[in-house]
Amino acid sequence: MNKEIWMKKIRYINNLKDEELIRLESFSVIVSFMLSKEAFRANVDLKIFMEELGIECKPYLAKSRTAMLAKMLRIVEKAEKQQLLKYIAVINQKISDIPGEEKTQTQNKKNKKNYMKEVLELYGRKDK
Repeated sequence: MNKEIWMKKIRYINNLKDEELIRLESFSVIVSFMLSKEAFRANVDLKIFMEELGIECKPYLAKSRTAMLAKMLRIVEKAEKQQLLKYIAVINQKISDIPGEEKTQTQNKKNKKNYMKEVLELYGRKDK
């Protein structure tokens, strides 16, 4: 997921009233966010983030991103509504700290040379 989709999901979660719906929607944001290499380049970064949430990670968990994710999901499954919203607020802050993607400049197709057309012009059949 990219930054815009995460932000959209978080806005949706913040407008929900039902605790179970909040929990279910939170799962999707948490899973995609924690597995994202854009947000966390290394597992150590993810460990620091989990400590910011108040979740202790033992050294064996820091070796596996999916193990940290499993621990987080078990905690979210048991959390109350206010705690869920707190986690989402911290995730929202972390997402807003991610630098925006720079759009790569694309060349105009008319200016871009087409290799196949060049080859056909050079070696293709000539009209007699």
